Amino acid sequence: MPGTCAYCAGDAAETCSMCQKPICTDHTQKALPYLRLGEFLGTIFRTLFRAPGTLRAVLTEPGEEEPFCPACTEVNSRCRVQEQRKFFYLLLGLALLAALIIYLIVRF
Repeated sequence: MPGTCAYCAGDAAETCSMCQKPICTDHTQKALPYLRLGEFLGTIFRTLFRAPGTLRAVLTEPGEEEPFCPACTEVNSRCRVQEQRKFFYLLLGLALLAALIIYLIVRF
């Protein structure tokens, strides 16, 4: 990874995972990349049906952190928060649906 840092005149040690700019160690910020909700659910279902014994490891093991430049770190964190909100609203909707079904079964 030769070259100069996109933010200073220092030697580049890594490249940003998102924009592929060369960055030095001073400007490198490590973070987990965001995972889309569809990819997450697809991985869970594929693992559940193909290798159910490894599902716990897939859900609990930390992911590998990737290098990001300062600008992309903010974008990455915003995308991660947005995907977490989607997941929360999905779980909330499923809980409300389950509560409604239980209420209707008990009521009638």
